[in-house]
Amino acid sequence: MSTESSSASSSPASSTPFAHLSVPQPASINPGLPTWLAVDAVLEQTLLTRTPATLAAASASASASSSTASQAAAAADPATATAVQPSTPPFSAFLDRQSAAGINPINVSPAQGAWLAATVAASRSSSVLEIGTLGGYSAAWLALGLRIANQNNNNNNNNNSTTSTSRRRRIVSLELDPAIAAVARENLAEAGFLAGAGNDGIGDACVEIRVGNARDSLKELVAAGEVFDFVFIDADKESYPDYLAAVLQLTRVGSVIVADNIVRRGEVANPDTTDSRVQGVQRFLDLLGAQQRLFSTAVQTVGAKGYDGFSMSV
Repeated sequence: MSTESSSASSSPASSTPFAHLSVPQPASINPGLPTWLAVDAVLEQTLLTRTPATLAAASASASASSSTASQAAAAADPATATAVQPSTPPFSAFLDRQSAAGINPINVSPAQGAWLAATVAASRSSSVLEIGTLGGYSAAWLALGLRIANQNNNNNNNNNSTTSTSRRRRIVSLELDPAIAAVARENLAEAGFLAGAGNDGIGDACVEIRVGNARDSLKELVAAGEVFDFVFIDADKESYPDYLAAVLQLTRVGSVIVADNIVRRGEVANPDTTDSRVQGVQRFLDLLGAQQRLFSTAVQTVGAKGYDGFSMSV
């Protein structure tokens, strides 16, 4: 390790990876600054602030974001869109408004949000269930994933000279606290993703926020026969086992289920833990492993949100 650091320090600044970015470089990090924080900053500025087409659309006004499918596709076409290099990742204003409202900043990081968007797009989902809205930050990334999936689908249809069919792209997000839900609605409305106000999920992804106990909301969705392509669980950890039981009734073969915060700084491996949140995650993982219908994995993560991880099942 010391040899690598010395070698990196002696290299010319111009040859340093990401030297054009105004963030701490991993080779010259202050000893008091955790390495993963600097790396997160590098990755976010490299990957999330320099992608032109889709992220440009994500930062557009609500009226532009709620345009028709053809308008959205045209705006996201690299041939017609001007390359944009915003100074911050998209949806950063969400976090500012969330902070001003005194909401605990336990949302996903920008890099994690982008990972959610990419995963939704890769799964070609058109319907998403989110358990735990908070300020609407992760919901916006999920909606962006639906937008990308639709654009890719339209591009493929155009290339194959087939008729493009519009599918409603919707997210149902569950939130317990009415005050927090109000902040989320304001955020999502500004981004053009909030259901209603001209957005029915046809022109662009729409997010419907349901307020109340998630267990009750999930029962209502089951009773209504709802089925989702993608589920993101990021709420109270004690209830993860109950949420999974309901989610299994709300998904089909091929649906993707992602759960956040399942490592808990490594405490998930402690069989003697007395933390009810960790115990909830442990039961959740046991249930996942026992599900013959699901193929599951878990990945540890480290970054701006500390040491944690997520599970993914399909």
